[in-house]
Amino acid sequence: MQHSAKNIALKLPAVLALAMILASLFTTACHKDEKVFDIVDTWELVSVQQQGKPLDRPDLIGRIYRFEDDGRCYILEPDCDGCPEEVLNYRIDEKYQILRLGGEDYQVYLAKGEEFTFGLVRNGQDEITYVLSAD
Repeated sequence: MQHSAKNIALKLPAVLALAMILASLFTTACHKDEKVFDIVDTWELVSVQQQGKPLDRPDLIGRIYRFEDDGRCYILEPDCDGCPEEVLNYRIDEKYQILRLGGEDYQVYLAKGEEFTFGLVRNGQDEITYVLSAD
């Protein structure tokens, strides 16, 4: 059976539309459970590292970082009633690569879903890396 070029040309847009719909459904199904990253949230410091190795800093673990829409980050000490909270200004670039927090620039290593990791790099060396998880 021969198909004319005219019949094929008439069916091509419908086939392409169906392919685009199926691709969209597949993409949506694959990313359904993945939460979009938003820095405006409450984060708990779960780990501190230096050059990929854990640091023994129990004084930092459990700190709460609350990033607000107004460009301020509130840092709260764990289990410390009456301790003053630290308030720092922050700004993060649109590609989530650099976090400016309290006058320091931090390299963002991971900003995905409920995971947020950033580190202070000086002279090409990782001074300290903070691993946070959304509360």
